[in-house]
Amino acid sequence: RVNVDSELEGVSLAAGTLVVLALYEIHRSPEYWTDPDVFRPSRFAEDAEYNRDAYQPFISGGRACIGRGLAMKEGPMAIACLVGGYRFTFDPNQSTKPRAQVLIQPPRKMMFGIERR
Repeated sequence: RVNVDSELEGVSLAAGTLVVLALYEIHRSPEYWTDPDVFRPSRFAEDAEYNRDAYQPFISGGRACIGRGLAMKEGPMAIACLVGGYRFTFDPNQSTKPRAQVLIQPPRKMMFGIERR
């Protein structure tokens, strides 16, 4: 909530106004990303140049996700174990258009095939 009457980029905000960041939209904005809907993990490589404020998977500041450190360490290890040990298949006819909720979710249950490598 806005603590005092304010103005942000020409928009007046009265004290008490609830301000919500639309991270789903920011993360897919052509203003910040070339081909924003293309899966391209290399855009986040350590030496990659991108607007660090335009990608906020854990938010920052006083309301930052307390699980960030754990996710950044355990996430890649878990993915490496899964991808190294199993092959995942996916029906390309399934819709993958996500729904923006509190968490980003698929439009319905996603069906995958999993086989040991």
